[in-house]
Amino acid sequence: MWAASWFHDGSAPGPAKTGYGHNWVIAAIVVRLPMVRRPVAIPVLAKLVIKGTSSASRLWLARRMTQTLAEALPGRAIHVVADSAYAGGELKKLPARVTWTTRLRKDAALHALPPARTGKRGRPRTKGNRLPALDALAATTAFTEVTVTRYGKTAAISAAAITCLWPSVFGTRPVTVVLIRDQSVSGYDLALVTTDTAASAEFLAALAFERAWVDNDLAAVMGCFAEDPELVSAPPFTDYRHQGSGPTRQLVQEQLSAGVRMDLTHKLIARERVTWTLRKRDEQDGTDPHGQAEAQFRDGKITSLRLGTLPPDR
Repeated sequence: MWAASWFHDGSAPGPAKTGYGHNWVIAAIVVRLPMVRRPVAIPVLAKLVIKGTSSASRLWLARRMTQTLAEALPGRAIHVVADSAYAGGELKKLPARVTWTTRLRKDAALHALPPARTGKRGRPRTKGNRLPALDALAATTAFTEVTVTRYGKTAAISAAAITCLWPSVFGTRPVTVVLIRDQSVSGYDLALVTTDTAASAEFLAALAFERAWVDNDLAAVMGCFAEDPELVSAPPFTDYRHQGSGPTRQLVQEQLSAGVRMDLTHKLIARERVTWTLRKRDEQDGTDPHGQAEAQFRDGKITSLRLGTLPPDR
């Protein structure tokens, strides 16, 4: 069988986790369909890996497939999520409007951002000092407790974000490293890296907002808003539109006092926009939802909050 070889296979029996056959790189676009609750990944491209080559390796094929999609969708931002096998110098060739998120290797050579220019003669530095290994970074970085939803279940974890460079993979393009502490009491259990530095900041801000809401902490909730947020509210909530922190604080206080809670098993994250299902305190999961809250984030703060009826597909 042409191009067949031994490849890593996580589902294979035994400790070796290898299997013989073809290896395909598949690109899928994640969409939301009105007839299902969960996002759906629709395959759009597939390429066969030829082992022992550079022009048909997994990373080379993935980068070329992404380039093809970007060219077919001019003006659209492309956000790629891939596993740790898809990280290497080939990613330096990505267009600026393509972001890449993957698992970070333990031996990744990370560097601080380049220092500010001093005005002295000579070529400015393109990277800062080498950062410690991930274990050492985790020991000196502040973690924040957040609530995440995985496979329909919520869990409390700790996360930390570090903005830096990974020169061997992304060149001079800044990245955000997200360290996840789940089972361990120190160190980290999972490390992710993304060139989508804005989205990673919004993601952490959204987690802080929902944690404050779940804790019924009005001051912490209001601390997540920008100085002059827009508030749009429709039935089953109070029906009005306002601008400013005063009306926003009043509505949030009303909902917290009424026992309206976030159902963290039903939320949708779409970059800077996050939507949560809201339920009344006396309702049980599986009953008719109370409504939804949609927050728009910018620079780590909520600039717009919309409360209203839950769409039929939710």
